[in-house]
Amino acid sequence: MGQPKQLLPWLGKTVLEHVLDNLSSLDLKGVVVVLGFEADEIARRISRYPAKVVINREFRRGMSSSIKVGLEHVPADSGVMLFLADQPLIGKDTIGHLVAEFERSRKGIVVPVHRGRRGNPVLFSPRYRAEMARIEGDTGARGIVAAHEDDVMEVEVSEAVLSDIDTVQDYNLARELEKGTGPMEKKNKLGDLVVLIKSGGELGSAIAHRLYHCHFRLCITEVARPLAVTRGVTFSEAIYDGHMEIEGVTARLVNSPQQVARVWEAGEIPIMVDPQASVKDFLRPDVLVDAIMAKRNTGTNMSDAPWVIGVGPGFRAGQDVHVVIETNHNNNLGRLILEGGAEKDTAIPVAIGGYTFQRVAHAPFGGLFRAERKLGDTVSAGDILGWIGDSPVRAEISGLLRGLLRSDVEIQKDTKMLEIDPAAQKEECGSIRGAPRAVAGGVVEAILMRYNRK
Repeated sequence: MGQPKQLLPWLGKTVLEHVLDNLSSLDLKGVVVVLGFEADEIARRISRYPAKVVINREFRRGMSSSIKVGLEHVPADSGVMLFLADQPLIGKDTIGHLVAEFERSRKGIVVPVHRGRRGNPVLFSPRYRAEMARIEGDTGARGIVAAHEDDVMEVEVSEAVLSDIDTVQDYNLARELEKGTGPMEKKNKLGDLVVLIKSGGELGSAIAHRLYHCHFRLCITEVARPLAVTRGVTFSEAIYDGHMEIEGVTARLVNSPQQVARVWEAGEIPIMVDPQASVKDFLRPDVLVDAIMAKRNTGTNMSDAPWVIGVGPGFRAGQDVHVVIETNHNNNLGRLILEGGAEKDTAIPVAIGGYTFQRVAHAPFGGLFRAERKLGDTVSAGDILGWIGDSPVRAEISGLLRGLLRSDVEIQKDTKMLEIDPAAQKEECGSIRGAPRAVAGGVVEAILMRYNRK
């Protein structure tokens, strides 16, 4: 970042000065600032504050070394609040609330939380001083908290307790949030809406593709090892390859919520491994779309976002989601359902060329799947397309291999392995099909129904 992060500009001062302003405004017994890297320069910048400044010459040994140095300057009978110097978003009201709850509670440890996620600062009773003096490494005092869960009080506060500054992207995002322009702030126009899509499978990808062209800000969540079959049109392939392009739109794998804004700035869709869609607590999406297509609700609730959309069977509009989108291949495909659920899944593949069940293959048992052919190959009835262990998987009909699992993946019984289209051309493997486009259109309609009111 070109300079110590404590000295980065923040509202006319520096990050650390802003933190000290908030701490100094409260009736605390004292503030100890432990400095390591570039300590002398930082100490000069904060010399006007009443805080006691101490130097940790062993700062490269991790956060624990700074905690132990700081403890030497705190009265033995005093509680301790461990406050990170790079959390300027935490206001004095939040700090004061945590201190008040600590003094009121009989618990020895107070931890701030936001929607189930723990953050900082953490407050400790004097009875944990001895354990704090023995910690090692760069994990801080998390081990102490974990060892005494029965003595922990969680206090619900704002999302600021989850945000710190470790990278340039973190800093830029924090500044946007402070100014009210970040992804978690109020949206004033449709293009500011944040949409979180659960699943980068064929339907979820078609939805993301259409919403991208409608200029919404998107994020896709996936499992660690997705088993997509129509891989030419699934953004979930980015989980394996780092990125995936469908009809000119790219999804890119990110490893943390803080990287989402950077991918948006690049004009791409962030996708991340997050089976529980926990990123919603960071992004605070305006819309959540569950496109997992599990034929049941795997954990989506109306409280997950202001507008929650369930795709296909398994959801009930008005109960666990606000709107359901019909996915059965009939005249109702893509229709919005505002009360009740979608039609029951027929379990019959769409007929093409008179073929239904013959077009697809599901695993008769579990095991390691190895592909013998490639996506887009032209195959004939009887050809070996892959293997489950030593057992061959053969084509029942001739046509284009429109869908095929990745090779060398573990599958369970009844997992869909492949799909043959007797009428398609090879280039169609990378084109979104009509039915997913219709469902995506229904999602657009559902969003506009909620957010384009006069």
